[in-house]
Amino acid sequence: MVELLFDKSAAGSLGIAKHKNAKSDTILYLNVDADMGDISCLSDFDTRREHYNQMGMSELQEDGWLDKHISDLKSSYAALLRAAADGQHTRIWWSGAPGEMCRQYWILNEVRSPPWRLSGIKVPHLQSHTADP
Repeated sequence: MVELLFDKSAAGSLGIAKHKNAKSDTILYLNVDADMGDISCLSDFDTRREHYNQMGMSELQEDGWLDKHISDLKSSYAALLRAAADGQHTRIWWSGAPGEMCRQYWILNEVRSPPWRLSGIKVPHLQSHTADP
């Protein structure tokens, strides 16, 4: 099974939980920032790199973060497409946050042909509670 998440922290947490339970599922993380800027080219990760620069986020390039992020996106996306072509079951974890909903719809559009086996888990919105003074 392939587990697809859009939040890096959640993907890491799921990986730790699966490791503790001796599960060997593939865990993929895809955050293409689908809720900002031009979304007509989400699968073209080099164009997304330019999008970051146009949005004034060129400082992300200074420490190599952007190169690593784009490389990770390409790798995870290719793995997802291979899994879909092989008919592997993929479970999408998503929340009602605008960015995650956009990414979920993008993925559903990208890989909509059989033999892809798909299920989803909507993660509930967690509200933080603060004590009154």
